[in-house]
Amino acid sequence: MAYALSYGLLRAFGGLIWIINALILVRVLISWVPQLIQSHVGRLIVALTEPVLAPFRHLLMRIPALSRLPVDFSPIVAWIALSLLQWIINMLFGVFFTMLH
Repeated sequence: MAYALSYGLLRAFGGLIWIINALILVRVLISWVPQLIQSHVGRLIVALTEPVLAPFRHLLMRIPALSRLPVDFSPIVAWIALSLLQWIINMLFGVFFTMLH
């Protein structure tokens, strides 16, 4: 029972990270077309991804060389951080599941 619950939570968390990463990618792509980013769907994607991207953007703005650039690197950093978090959790749960068998 605990195994199934833990595995289910791991899958749900992995799915959530995948969705967030996909939304970040879509946001980056539609940001190149002003009509798309200003549409209802574009505003929804911005609203869903901004809570994830804002902390990374804030951290990156503290780096003087990056704060002067006209490019927002927060989607790349967020993507890497979320992927790394997913990898770490998968590794930890992999060890946990191995110990259960």
